[in-house]
Amino acid sequence: MKLRENLKPRIIIIGIAISFIFIFLILRLWQLQIIEQDIFKERALRNRTRLRLIEPPRGIIYDRNGNIIVSNTSSFYISIIPAETYRDLDKTSNLLENILHISKEKLKDKIKKRGRYSYKAFLLKDKLSINEIISLKEHQDELSGVIIGIKPKRKYIYKHLASHIIGYTGLISLKELKERKDDPYGYRGDDMIGKSGIEKSFEEKLRGKKGWEEVEVNTFGRVVEIIERKDPEIGHPLYLSIDMQLQSFIESLLKGKRGVIIISDPKTFEILAMASSPDYNPEIFVDTKVHKKEWIDTMKNPAHPLTNRAIQGVYPPGSIFKLITAIGALEEGWNPNKEIYCGGVMKIAGRNFYCWKRSGHGDLNLIEGIENSCNIQFYTLGGYLGPNKLYKYAKLFGLGEKTGIALPNEKKGLLPNPSWKKKRLKEIWYPGDTANMSIGQGFTLVTPIQILNLINIIINNGKVYVPQITKTSKPKLKRKINIEKKNFEIIKRGMELVVERGTARASKLKEISYAGKTGTAQNPHGEPHSWFAGFAPYKNPQISFVVLIENGGEGSEAAAPITKEIVKKYFGIVEEEDEKEKN
Repeated sequence: MKLRENLKPRIIIIGIAISFIFIFLILRLWQLQIIEQDIFKERALRNRTRLRLIEPPRGIIYDRNGNIIVSNTSSFYISIIPAETYRDLDKTSNLLENILHISKEKLKDKIKKRGRYSYKAFLLKDKLSINEIISLKEHQDELSGVIIGIKPKRKYIYKHLASHIIGYTGLISLKELKERKDDPYGYRGDDMIGKSGIEKSFEEKLRGKKGWEEVEVNTFGRVVEIIERKDPEIGHPLYLSIDMQLQSFIESLLKGKRGVIIISDPKTFEILAMASSPDYNPEIFVDTKVHKKEWIDTMKNPAHPLTNRAIQGVYPPGSIFKLITAIGALEEGWNPNKEIYCGGVMKIAGRNFYCWKRSGHGDLNLIEGIENSCNIQFYTLGGYLGPNKLYKYAKLFGLGEKTGIALPNEKKGLLPNPSWKKKRLKEIWYPGDTANMSIGQGFTLVTPIQILNLINIIINNGKVYVPQITKTSKPKLKRKINIEKKNFEIIKRGMELVVERGTARASKLKEISYAGKTGTAQNPHGEPHSWFAGFAPYKNPQISFVVLIENGGEGSEAAAPITKEIVKKYFGIVEEEDEKEKN
C-alpha cells in the first residue's frame, strides 16, 4: 500500500512528461506539415527536378555586303550544384582535381562560399578540352552534382581585321553584374558580355534571350528525363556599314605603323572602313588558354593595341585646324582676296613665329594660303579673330565634343580658351597662344573621327551629322551651322588646290581630282604626327577620309601618299607605274 502511494507521484510526473512529448510532437508535425509545407515541398521537388538555363547564341555580325564577320561556335563547360556535390565531396573533389587540375581545397572553398545547401549551380570551368570532356564523361556516374553543358562562344572570322570596331566579349564582372541586377535579360555571374567595340555598344541587341529546360533527376543528381523545354532566342543580327575588302586594304597600308585611317560616305555618314594600328586578335579573349602568349603580349604591349586610336587617340590637329581658322575669318568679314605677305617669320608680342617655309611664300590670298598651308597667313587670321572666336568656330565644327558614333569610350579631346587656361593652368592667355591655336598647335587636342566629321561638315555646307557604324536608311542630323555657302566653297577650292599644286601635289592623280588638307602636328615626345584629310572626287564627293600616322613627319610625306593609294583603290584607278610593276 505504502509502495503504491510512493509510486503514484512518479507515475503522474512520467504521465505529464509523456503528455508534453506528445504535445511537442503534435506541434512539430503541425509546423512541418502546415506552416513549413511549402519549404519542404520545394526541397522535395528539388530532389526530383532541376531548372537549367540555356544560353542563347549571340547575334551574327555582318559587313555592309552581307559577309559574316562574327559568328558562334560551341564550348563545353562544367558547373557544380553545391548541395549535391557536398554529399560526396571528397570523392568528387579528388576526381575533379585529377581531371581538371583544380585543387580540391580550392573546389571545397568555392562550395563553402556558395553554401553547402545551395541548389544554385555555379560555373567551375569553361572552354574544356576534348580530353577533359572524355574523362568527365567516363566518370560522370561518380561525380555527384556535376553538370557538363554546352554553351555558344564567339568566333571572330577575320581575327585581327576590324578588331577595334568589333571588339570582344568576356566574363561579366561584379561591377557589370551589379549594374544589370534588374536587367530583363537576366545576367548571371558566369555570363559573357560585350566588353568593347560593337560587342559592347550593341550588347542588348546581340545578346538574345535565355531558354530553359526542366529536367527530372535521380538521387545522384543525374538527368533521367526532360520534362519541359523552352528554346533560347538567338540575338538579333547586326549589319555594319563597314566594307571588309576596303577594311583589309587600309589595314595593309598601316602595317608596321602606328596610326589611323577612316573612310566614310559623306552622303549617308556611314563609316566604310576604320583602322587603328596596332590592332589585336579578339580570339585571345575567347580562348585565353590557347592564346596565352598572344594575350600576355597584347596586354603588355607599350603601343596599347587595345586602344581604338580613331576615337580614343587625342592629337594636336596641326594645319588641318587652319580650315576652321579660315572659315571663322571669312564669316567675320575677312576679304578672301586680301593678300598677306609671308617672309618666313612674323613677330607677335615680341616673339618670332615662323612659317614652315623659312624662305617665305611671298604675297598670298586666303585660298593660296590654304593651298600652301602658310603659317604667316593663319597667324594673321588668328589675330584677326582672337582666341574666343577661334574657340567659337572650332566648337561649332565639333571639336571638344564627342561625335556620338556608336562605339564605346569615345574621347572628346580638348578645346582651350582663355578661361580654360586660367582655371586649369592658373595662367593668362598670351598672344602666342592664339598664334599657336590658329595653326593647330598649342593646347588643342582632337580625335581622328572629329577631323573626319569636320571634313563632312565642310562637304555638306554646315550640316553636322552623327557618324554611323551600322547600315542606316536615314542619317541623324545633330545641328546646322549657320555659315554662308560661298565661304564653304572658298574652303573647298583651297583644299582642291592643296592636291593640284600645293603641299600634297606629289599625291595628285591625273584620273581624278580630289581635295584635302595636309597637317604636321608637332609632338614633344618625338617626330611630328602626319595628317591628311579630304574628300574625293572634288565635285560630287563619294568618300571622305582622314589619315594619321604617328611620328610620321610631314603630312605631305607620310599621310598624303597613303590617301592617294586609298583614292586609287576605291575608284579602281591604275596608274602607268602600277602597270609597269605588274609587267
